[in-house]
Amino acid sequence: MTRSPCRPLVAVVTIATAVLLASCSPNPARPARGAASSASGAASGQAVLTTIDGAAVRVPSNRPSVLVFLSINCADCADVARTLAEVEAATNATARAAHLATTKARFLGVDMDRGVSGQAVTDFLHSVGAAGLPAVVDQKAVLSGTYQVTALSTVLVVDPAGRVTFRAVNPSPAKIVAAVDAVS
Repeated sequence: MTRSPCRPLVAVVTIATAVLLASCSPNPARPARGAASSASGAASGQAVLTTIDGAAVRVPSNRPSVLVFLSINCADCADVARTLAEVEAATNATARAAHLATTKARFLGVDMDRGVSGQAVTDFLHSVGAAGLPAVVDQKAVLSGTYQVTALSTVLVVDPAGRVTFRAVNPSPAKIVAAVDAVS
């Protein structure tokens, strides 16, 4: 059996091409409305974000942050987004009933699709019954990279010091509430 002298060269070229393609992006990441940005607060480990509706958000903040990582193309994400919106609504109602100025935690949907529009995320959240959930598009993987999120439908609770105190995929509302109560 004769070995071809080109076989190792083809393997090297194939690997080099794959590496180059993986490092290239057809859509250069640009800060956009609803995009995560780390320009401010990067030194302190704090991400400064602009939600799809234009509000400034910091993660971590002075209260726990509850983050749900999703995609508008993910069926399971619809359930977890709806669950998080329900927990947020209940938390807000409790805070209002107690005449508190803020809730125990900040809730945020984080779309992991690079290049998805804020309007597409808004439409998705509305269609799944989570219209009130604040959201960002994690264009540069600021949050998913910082918190090493690799699975859609992941919910994190991040304490004010930036530590992840809870991590689960598709958790129940009771588990999310318990996780928030544990750090509040």
